[in-house]
Amino acid sequence: MDRAFDEAMAFVAECQPLVAAAEKLRGQKPANTVAEPTQVIKQVHRELSMVRRERLLLGQRIEFLESKIQVAIGQNRGMAGIASWDWVDNWQFDVTAFKDEEPEEYARLNKVYNRNCGTRRFILEKVALTKGQ
Repeated sequence: MDRAFDEAMAFVAECQPLVAAAEKLRGQKPANTVAEPTQVIKQVHRELSMVRRERLLLGQRIEFLESKIQVAIGQNRGMAGIASWDWVDNWQFDVTAFKDEEPEEYARLNKVYNRNCGTRRFILEKVALTKGQ
């Protein structure tokens, strides 16, 4: 157990600077250039593609198992010793209705409070995951 914890801590320590660097870059507009991948990055791309596929399948398995429990709970608030499935209110401001009902106030507030909160979007390009590639 100690060895697993030490390995996990070493992994986190290794990851933190890289994740921080990526987070910093996420908030910056990119140059109008495209980088050429190294062999190492091609392998990372391949591994990421495979792990994402596994995550998708794992997510579907989780959804299936959660659904089995949820259907067993039915209209109840939960199941003793298994899970709760209670209602949570989620209030959201209806911008479209406000714009329709108060167009002048919407225009004023939109001018004052509207700002670009842009960020970079990471899209992984497809890769053939066969061994011969």
